[in-house]
Amino acid sequence: MDGKEFVLVLIQTDLKEAMICTERMRTNIEKCSFPCIGDVFRITASIGLSEYQTREEIDTMIARADRSMYRAKEGGRNRLECEA
Repeated sequence: MDGKEFVLVLIQTDLKEAMICTERMRTNIEKCSFPCIGDVFRITASIGLSEYQTREEIDTMIARADRSMYRAKEGGRNRLECEA
């Protein structure tokens, strides 16, 4: 099944706080299960983080987060990677 991508912006949150927040989200997501026609469907999250750099274009920050997310997927999925 294909994954979905989205962007979450955590205002006034440094990288360390964002890591704590998103790791909490990731572990809560992996605990969820959904009954589905005699089986149980589970989901996981591969999360990529980046911290805004002064005067950085938003597209650049998102691209860095995207690279981090793909590293998380390549590293085994259901994990968090970040790029400062």
